[in-house]
Amino acid sequence: MLAPSFPGTKWILPHARIIPVTINMQMKMSAWFDLSSLSDMDNEDEKGLLSSAHAINEIITAEVDAGMPANKIILGGFSQGCALGLLTGLTTERKLAGLICLSGWLPIRKLVKSSMSDHARNMPVFWGHGTADQVVRYSWGEMSAKFLQDSKFKDVTFKSYDMGHGSDPEELRDLKAWLENLLNKTSS
Repeated sequence: MLAPSFPGTKWILPHARIIPVTINMQMKMSAWFDLSSLSDMDNEDEKGLLSSAHAINEIITAEVDAGMPANKIILGGFSQGCALGLLTGLTTERKLAGLICLSGWLPIRKLVKSSMSDHARNMPVFWGHGTADQVVRYSWGEMSAKFLQDSKFKDVTFKSYDMGHGSDPEELRDLKAWLENLLNKTSS
């Protein structure tokens, strides 16, 4: 949906590995990390999160080694992908162009707060979340975006949408406009 609007942009869409997920009775499924609850932000799979963040950092390193400047890389994700993108983007040593967060939350906030990179606060963030989200509570997204604002992030765009755990045309239009603005800034 967005790719045709940005010709010449390289899109890398990694997939999570297949792992047993506690909340789904240990059934194996595609997930970046284990989830034991959708209501407890304090019982998070730190080991799985950090392992997946390392894998995303390896993709970033490969792109930089291939000639892509880190400050032209935007990380984004939906749900667990949002959580992982935030964790990676806020703690990576590289100065990235921005973060896209859709229907997700910031995991392991205490660790992020203590290991946040100095340049992270200057990174633009687009955050979209449905007010009727029954999977990742709207309050989680709102609280996570507030954490960024309270941490003195200079450019956090948080938008609410009348939807559940998904995306809709209004969110995509807003994201497209945000991306156009960001890409115009990074190309100059």
